[in-house]
Amino acid sequence: MEPNELLKEWAVRYVKNRDLYSGEILGVEDTKTGFIVEYKKGKEEYLIALRIEGAGLKDGLTLVTLNNSDNINTIAKKWENLSRIKGLKIILANPFSSQEERWIIKPEVHAKVCYNKSVKAAMRSMAELVEPITEKEIANKQLL
Repeated sequence: MEPNELLKEWAVRYVKNRDLYSGEILGVEDTKTGFIVEYKKGKEEYLIALRIEGAGLKDGLTLVTLNNSDNINTIAKKWENLSRIKGLKIILANPFSSQEERWIIKPEVHAKVCYNKSVKAAMRSMAELVEPITEKEIANKQLL
């Protein structure tokens, strides 16, 4: 399975599992670059990208990407721009981590509570909960 497809499959499972109790999901629609979840109260678009660099980010988007130092460094480098994107949510994941499988950052919100100078250190602390994974490593894996 292609790494993007594998990450997408994991993300759909993750979203559906989060909804088990509330039952708000009406459906999941595949798109060329990810998927759209239709909830009772609206829709949420998910973009799957192994790298943040070059991903087409926009207001209200949820980006699902790999938890690795390249992506963390990209977030830190582009922090000011990312924090201006309304409602952007970034899920950094490793579906094969023996610890947590993901951590989430919302740049617009986190920029209000975290000094720009301490963003990278704060992200590294959160990222430590999830084992890092590279594109090469995920290419050799399969979801159960």
